Amino acid sequence: MFSLGLVGYKMLTGMPLFAETNVLELLRRHANWRAPNLKKSCPVASEEVCQVIEGCLAHDPGKRQLDSDKVSAWASPIDPMIAAVVADS
Repeated sequence: MFSLGLVGYKMLTGMPLFAETNVLELLRRHANWRAPNLKKSCPVASEEVCQVIEGCLAHDPGKRQLDSDKVSAWASPIDPMIAAVVADS
């Protein structure tokens, strides 16, 4: 589920959440990490899309949420406005 959130975030923003190349830096960042506000990075994303991605990215695996109906509504078809933003990246 976390991986789906990472892929979704990169698709919408064009940027990876974790760009660290050093494993210790990555572990340190992840230990204190909170899911970012996707709306700030991708203002054209709908609230529903933001909720799906942010729900997948919760730090605590027990708090990660994945509503398959929301995911399928988001993934097919992809919102044309978001697809245009991604294409321009």
